[in-house]
Amino acid sequence: MQEISFRNDILPLKDKLFRLALRITLDRAEAEDVVQDTMIRVWNKRDEWSQFESVEAYCLTVAKNLAIDRSQKREAQNVELTPEMEEEPDANSPYDRMVHDERMSIINRLVNELPEKQRLIMQLRDIKGEKFKCRRMTVSINGSGDVKLQQIESKECIASIAGSGDIGLSGKTLYAEYKIAGSGNIGADNLKSENVSASTAGSGSISCHVTGKLKVRVAGSGDIAYRGNPQEIDAPRKNIRQIK
Repeated sequence: MQEISFRNDILPLKDKLFRLALRITLDRAEAEDVVQDTMIRVWNKRDEWSQFESVEAYCLTVAKNLAIDRSQKREAQNVELTPEMEEEPDANSPYDRMVHDERMSIINRLVNELPEKQRLIMQLRDIKGEKFKCRRMTVSINGSGDVKLQQIESKECIASIAGSGDIGLSGKTLYAEYKIAGSGNIGADNLKSENVSASTAGSGSISCHVTGKLKVRVAGSGDIAYRGNPQEIDAPRKNIRQIK
């Protein structure tokens, strides 16, 4: 096996490690610390380098785990992706797949663990050309958090609010289910769905985009609005309207 040089084989990975850490932590200072810690850990393993099938893959794995650990320790906060995050790796590379999988994991966890009276804004469309594909997207808020997810591509999307939170969604999905208990708002009229099930209990409001079947249940003074021309509507006559 070719001898591995820290200067020639590992140090040149700094930029790639930084981009990976940045896409997971969404914080430049955190990402810089991850790179530094990664380099230290890899150096401390120098006696084992010859056993690695790929030193690059090992470095990426270390950086990924460190970034996830730091993200788990940070309290959910306002985040916005910046132009520094826009550079994309080569399509279908191990790095690309790792970034995509870990970012989706972090996003879903942060959304589901959002504390009361905190705001988490995810402007995913700011990543050039990026689309977030998954089988099932689940977003839930307990309290008063705000979440925005854009350019979603999924087979199923489920969004729920218990309280006064706000969820904004865009993209496309085959089936969407929206539930509100309280005075929250789900704005999904830019998330094109074949079939939608929407229900409110309280004074909350839901807007959606449906092309197939729309099923609506309203308990209280809630409001449900829809875009598109659904083929079938199962809904009460009151508290539902079409968006022109």
